[in-house]
Amino acid sequence: MPTRTESGRRTTRYAEQPVQPAAAEVRRDSAGDVIDEDDGGPAELRDEAEQGDVAADGDGSQDEDEANEEEDLPGPQPLTSDALPFIRQASNGHKGTTGDLQRMRECVADTAILRAEVKEGVDETGTELDTAFRDSLELYEESSIRRSVLEDIHQKISHGHEIIDAVTMYKEAVAAALDKHAKKTTRQKFAQQPEYVDFKEQLWEAYNQSAMPPMVDQIPAEQGDGDDDDEDFAVGGTLMDFRCPITMAIIDVPVTKWVLRDVCVCQRMQTLL
Repeated sequence: MPTRTESGRRTTRYAEQPVQPAAAEVRRDSAGDVIDEDDGGPAELRDEAEQGDVAADGDGSQDEDEANEEEDLPGPQPLTSDALPFIRQASNGHKGTTGDLQRMRECVADTAILRAEVKEGVDETGTELDTAFRDSLELYEESSIRRSVLEDIHQKISHGHEIIDAVTMYKEAVAAALDKHAKKTTRQKFAQQPEYVDFKEQLWEAYNQSAMPPMVDQIPAEQGDGDDDDEDFAVGGTLMDFRCPITMAIIDVPVTKWVLRDVCVCQRMQTLL
């Protein structure tokens, strides 16, 4: 029975029991292991997956935007006279390179000639210097080709020609010229190259008293080097052409005309005159 206190309020005979919280639900994964909520439960995994999907969607849309922007870009535009100073600047850059290569060849030649005088011949180091001289000539040729192509483009624009894709035009012209030069044999490249012939003559005179043999005898033959033409005769380190520059026939009876300043075939000249 409930008892009554002095104030008249009723009190319960038994103390109220605290309410026990419900046991937390244990979650397990497909393998039967308990999933720790702090370590990332299914809810968190779902959140991460959703965020990954959003990020993937964002990357896809960004790639599509970039692709659309590339499609909207205009194609190659024709060059105007405003580009002429830049083309000239690039051409002058190759001009400076050829000048540097020229000075390098002079240094190599002086070193090789002095060494030949001291050693009284061409040793292994002298051969390496000869190779360095040739390599310098090859670099000079490449730089000259690039400069020539730039000058050609500059001239065409100056004369009002429309050049749409100058970069492609430059690359293709340079590649074609370099490929043509690369197909030449060593003899074809250097046997009649004035600077190389002069270098070999000075090198020979440094330790020999006799005349230098022909250049074709100093450069081994390669595939593509045919027999010497009948109209070409080797004199020292150079080749002399005994073909008439006008009739293109081999000279039979040579005469010199002071007007033409060339050796020509007398009978054929009389026929032409």
